Amino acid sequence: MVGISAGATLVIILAWVLSRGHGKPNAPAPPPAAATTPAVIDELSPIAPDATPGLAGAAQLVRLGLREQAITILQEIRRDYPRSAYANYLLAVVYFEKLWWSVGLQHAQAAIQAEPAYRRSPKLAKLLVYSLMSDSFWEKAAAFLTHDMAEVAPPHLEEAAQHAESPRVRARAAQILAGLARASGKSGGW
Repeated sequence: MVGISAGATLVIILAWVLSRGHGKPNAPAPPPAAATTPAVIDELSPIAPDATPGLAGAAQLVRLGLREQAITILQEIRRDYPRSAYANYLLAVVYFEKLWWSVGLQHAQAAIQAEPAYRRSPKLAKLLVYSLMSDSFWEKAAAFLTHDMAEVAPPHLEEAAQHAESPRVRARAAQILAGLARASGKSGGW
């Protein structure tokens, strides 16, 4: 299994390197050589089209849990294409998964600024709800969920308020959900 994962990672990285060196500046990167099946539609798929070269390979690294490799590639892509919403989205996901809350939030904000459709990302909402565990960050997460992701956040907050392992996350999710309900005039039951 390790040999297969390492081999797949090498193919993805090589495909990315080749696409960076030989493609037209705005041409989409070719899919990794190992991917012969149709594109994967999941929480890491782009919400809006983004033809920035190298993103398909970087997304695959994120899917495989190869965070450091993904960060390296995504930071390089971001240097060349700072307004790539999908690159910023993937960086937000990786940094939130690493529990680097503030850095993840910066990339989430950049993704949403470049492409407002990322306000409706279930993956970002789940990661922000998960970050409610942090005593030093939870208020920033609450503000972002309330102001920037209010459309998609309620079901994730409701789930956390009822089923989160941490009593702290349950309480904070319930508090945010109650605030959203008051602001919208609802009494709950999203």
